[in-house]
Amino acid sequence: MRWLLWLIPLYLIGLVAFAPAQLLVWGQHWFAPNQGGQPLVSNVSGTIWSGQAGTVAIPLPTGATLELRNVNWRGSPSDLVRGRISLEIDIPQALNVFYGDLQLVLEGEGLPLLKGQLQGDIDSTLKSVNAPMLVQVDGQWQLAIKDYALSDLNNPRWCDRLQADLLTSNMVINLNQNWRELGDYQAQASCNAQQGIDLKIPNNNILGLQLDAQLTGARQLPRGQVSGSFLPTLEAPREVTDLLPLVGQPDVNGRYRFAFSW
Repeated sequence: MRWLLWLIPLYLIGLVAFAPAQLLVWGQHWFAPNQGGQPLVSNVSGTIWSGQAGTVAIPLPTGATLELRNVNWRGSPSDLVRGRISLEIDIPQALNVFYGDLQLVLEGEGLPLLKGQLQGDIDSTLKSVNAPMLVQVDGQWQLAIKDYALSDLNNPRWCDRLQADLLTSNMVINLNQNWRELGDYQAQASCNAQQGIDLKIPNNNILGLQLDAQLTGARQLPRGQVSGSFLPTLEAPREVTDLLPLVGQPDVNGRYRFAFSW
């Protein structure tokens, strides 16, 4: 009869494996209701461990709601036996402002871990998140998330851990109805002691742009500080360098420095 005891965990795993994905919609209303009344996940199909969400709506601090379409996920219910949950998430390119693959891992009592790769077009992404921009810029961006963790989604802070690299390539800027090339830029993001996000851009680009930014405050009411400088190279477009005196006077090293906060 002892062999019957082995059927119990197998039976439970089977229940979880074939549980309908519609339970996710029920769960979000019960455990994490959206203040706006609109479900974050809708039009789901499949099972909890292999399914698709027709729409994932993400409210943003800018007031916009980012919608992702046909998001797929898959996992292995057998991981539950090892006290581990791992989900592979696929955001397809079609119908979405950005796309890529993510992995969500929860193991034991450790923090949930998110990592993966995302990419998209700069202009369409900025418009979709309602980001304020003085001039139009475009190009491609790629985000490599090596390690991101947030212990509690109800925590208004931004992170417990973060290590990520952001690459923008083939950037262009629209000045007087003409597109000018700005080249490529690299940035590194990390989590600071205040559970905010630090972003750094080294000056190895044609504008000689060096930037340090901190995103703090709550996710619902973000605060930020930005400081940096420009030291354009000979490859920088003349139309861009002519605008630098609007930033201020150069220092003794020829750098145009700036700083602001909100």
